Amino acid sequence: SNPMAVSPDGTRLAVARGTPTGEIIIFDTATGEELLPVPVPWEAWALAFSPDARVLASAGLGPIALFSGPP
Repeated sequence: SNPMAVSPDGTRLAVARGTPTGEIIIFDTATGEELLPVPVPWEAWALAFSPDARVLASAGLGPIALFSGPP
């Protein structure tokens, strides 16, 4: 199954696509709209948002990666 994380305020859903090259997609939970694809150079096994939802952490085959942006 693909790793997922919901932002603490429930407005965003991050889903990792299970490919060797890796990609994380951020969705708006109210509309289902794809907001942002985040390419990563490895497969993500776990995702987590920071408490303020401004940082998304990804862990997997490579080192832990942090992605920041507007909530």
